[in-house]
Amino acid sequence: MEQSQTLRDIYAQMDHMGDLPVFSASVNRIRLVSTHPDSNAMDLAQEVMKDTNLSVKLLRLANSTHYNRGLGKIGSISRAVILLGFNTVKNLGFTLKFIESFQQDYPGIDMGKILVRCYLTAGFVRNVAIKCGVKDPEESYICALLHNLGEVACAYFLPGKYIELLNLKKTQTLCAGEAEQAVLGMSFMNIGKALATNWGFPSTVTSTLADYLPDREGPIRSSGQLNRALSSLASRLVDQLYVEHAPSEMAFQHLLGELAKAAGTDVGVIEERLSASFKMSCDLAGEYGLNRKMLQPLMREGEDESRDRIARTFAYYAVNQNPAPDSAIATLVAQQDTARPSASHSGNPMLQLEIIQQITGLITHSASLSTIFLKVLEGIHLGVGFERVVLCLLSTDRASYSGRLALGEDAEDLKRYFCLRINTARDLLSKVLMEGSELVVENVSDASWRGLIRDDFFARTKASSFMLSSLHHRDKPVGLFYADKAVSNSPMTAEERRGFSQFVAQAKLALLHINK
Repeated sequence: MEQSQTLRDIYAQMDHMGDLPVFSASVNRIRLVSTHPDSNAMDLAQEVMKDTNLSVKLLRLANSTHYNRGLGKIGSISRAVILLGFNTVKNLGFTLKFIESFQQDYPGIDMGKILVRCYLTAGFVRNVAIKCGVKDPEESYICALLHNLGEVACAYFLPGKYIELLNLKKTQTLCAGEAEQAVLGMSFMNIGKALATNWGFPSTVTSTLADYLPDREGPIRSSGQLNRALSSLASRLVDQLYVEHAPSEMAFQHLLGELAKAAGTDVGVIEERLSASFKMSCDLAGEYGLNRKMLQPLMREGEDESRDRIARTFAYYAVNQNPAPDSAIATLVAQQDTARPSASHSGNPMLQLEIIQQITGLITHSASLSTIFLKVLEGIHLGVGFERVVLCLLSTDRASYSGRLALGEDAEDLKRYFCLRINTARDLLSKVLMEGSELVVENVSDASWRGLIRDDFFARTKASSFMLSSLHHRDKPVGLFYADKAVSNSPMTAEERRGFSQFVAQAKLALLHINK
């Protein structure tokens, strides 16, 4: 296959498939950080940098003509966050596909493991860079994180070719470079460099997307040369631990020595930095709900004593930590299955993200408002964790409101109760609906609500606390969302309140889009 044809195929698939997929847990953590009142740009950048493909997307946006107008090329995630703003970064994840769905379609490609290698390499390089006094360790991290961009892009956009390449290495015992040339007409490294250049990444990044060959290179004289050396050597070390047919022209111990020489330190420091990065990756896997088994290196006893020693150490550490769920997607499915019949349930952040993506798709394809609003209720009920949720709509003459959609135990009774005349002086729901606001009532018995909450409210609803949010379009009242946890009578958390508001915002966005 010609080199130009491979790139044309990738660009064609990009037009069809969109951006590279991200971990659903990454999007959730970014949403949490971006909505926390004490978070700053660096906090958000640190979360973005844990996901290779999300970092790629952010850098692409920051270097696009729409956002970057004469500011120079941006290769730093923290600068990209400042340029784009918190809201843009927070909303970015809702438009991206999830790795979990790709994994279901192509079980022969372990995309999660490919990206874990990228993250482990990047963390390793950053730790080494900090240890040897590099001025900008974030830049070193980004260079290492994107070093295998070509492989990631090929696996996702050309999965058939990627599987063919894997099979070729197995059956014909070809080295990685030979197999890539035979199937793609070019190397992963050249694919990654072409993509990064096309996307406007700065030369400080693109120049490092190349192999570093110690026996052919002169002394390291610049930060760019150092980042290329660290990224290339660290990537090859990690590949020898995880890739079945990794290039083996240099022994593991020799690679450690060359990396130590490039960093100006000793091999013991390099091994210690590698171990620290591995433990950090295991901790991250636990936070993300991923199985730490994906971090277990391949065992090849007898081939390379130094490599095998570190592989055994890492395998022991991964297996003997507290086990994580079998997979993020399995957790999502299990919690979905148990949430429906249970009267009392807690929120599921991953399910929230899944439903938000579904809502985005419904809005994009101009689905009916009733379909979208029902999905919003599902998000508040199953995703956020409210036990009952009702959507009330204002009558055409604006004289009354009535419950139209409801989810949860006894929610249908609640819906029937919410069929009342508008009375802003004596009915809190009427007041919120007509005036356009969001409200949390933590205790209906509180004297401050006297006269605004109907006398029969608690007897009919059994809710001692609840949330309300109006639905307006062009400053005109349309309806009202109600949610409570009256079945378990448990208090509302701050996260549940934020989740409720987030899904109501989706309903408002749908109303604006459908009726524009």
